Amino acid sequence: MAAEYVYLGRNNTVILQLKTGGLAQDLSAVTRMTLDFDGTIVDSDVSGGAFDWSLGDGKVELALKDESITPGTYGGDDSVDLIVYDPSNTAGIVWGKVPMIVQAKSSG
Repeated sequence: MAAEYVYLGRNNTVILQLKTGGLAQDLSAVTRMTLDFDGTIVDSDVSGGAFDWSLGDGKVELALKDESITPGTYGGDDSVDLIVYDPSNTAGIVWGKVPMIVQAKSSG
């Protein structure tokens, strides 16, 4: 999977499509999502505007511009863990590892 780019301080977003067995998943029962950037957790319960899973077709939009994430490359075993919660999975399901490159806001 190619790395997703996160630009802190910018309006760029990342859209992921969550699939199982090649089929887009219904996210209507999802109650919470988290991203684990090597110990820095972005949580929809805290940063509601960072996640939007209402797009349909298994898509979730990540708007991470205001998050306190350390810039760097998160890939391989250090990829970002996406964890999805619903009433049947209150401890969360690790949906997968998402390679991300987080860049600090540049001037200009």
